[in-house]
Amino acid sequence: MKFGAVLFVRDVARVAAFYREVAGLRPSHEASDHIVLESDAAQLVVHALRGEPAPGLSPAAPREDAYVKLSFPVASLAEARTRASGHGGSLAPEGAEWSARGFRACEGVDPEGNVFQMRCVDTSPPSAGRTRGLPGRIAFWLLLVVLAAGLLSVLHPTTRYAWQLLFAPRPVALPMPLQGVSAHGLADTWNAPRGGGRQHQGIDIFAPRGTPVVSPVDGLVFSVGPNRLGGNTVKVLGPGAQVHYFAHLDRYADVRAGMRVARGRVLGYVGTTGNARGTPPHLHYGVYDVPGGAQDPYPLLTRRLDP
Repeated sequence: MKFGAVLFVRDVARVAAFYREVAGLRPSHEASDHIVLESDAAQLVVHALRGEPAPGLSPAAPREDAYVKLSFPVASLAEARTRASGHGGSLAPEGAEWSARGFRACEGVDPEGNVFQMRCVDTSPPSAGRTRGLPGRIAFWLLLVVLAAGLLSVLHPTTRYAWQLLFAPRPVALPMPLQGVSAHGLADTWNAPRGGGRQHQGIDIFAPRGTPVVSPVDGLVFSVGPNRLGGNTVKVLGPGAQVHYFAHLDRYADVRAGMRVARGRVLGYVGTTGNARGTPPHLHYGVYDVPGGAQDPYPLLTRRLDP
């Protein structure tokens, strides 16, 4: 017996040909309404949709998460990318690849928009230049801040303030980063599974679109700009070399990198940008210690509620 999956599609022959060429699966059986593809360890049945597709059904746009995502081992992501584009599908560009637990992976869609993932063995040696994720980038830039601060603190007030923040004590409790939202309704989703083998390193705070997002600390705006997962984001360097991360913003307030902000300053407004499209509006809020990495914001936001 093998692990298997059944994929329902409109054009059985076209989709089966795609997975045969891109994932290297072998056809083992063909019938009028399905084709069976196999590898040494798994079986994929490409089956015709039963009845008419639901009204409005159309190929899905590529996205980070899906209800079910097939994953296939390949020898080379670059070769799989070329084959996918030649057979009616696509694989995300090389810059969207990510590594975990000895493999390298990339998302893609087949000719009918079904989301899948390709994986190959990650043979590249670890290096500082390949750090993936928010903590690595923050550590790199904060290192530059520290080095620059030692030279420029006497010359530039912003650099001097950054230096003071790095060595100030970290807060043991934080106010809510949303105006008019109570901490009583928060849910702790720390380390909950997410697409692409990730874990949730923050907290999602749901609120109506356009709710003001505010800084919970006095600090220095670290960066303002979009990224693939977070959409419109703002990062604030706070006391104790702690970076506060605000994601999925609908739009920005009047903030810019290098600006000093006081606690309560509006940074942006709740939205659904990045990989939050299709979900209820919410703020993804993260707290990162440098060094130390991501911390669970839930205890910090609810500690003041304890008796």
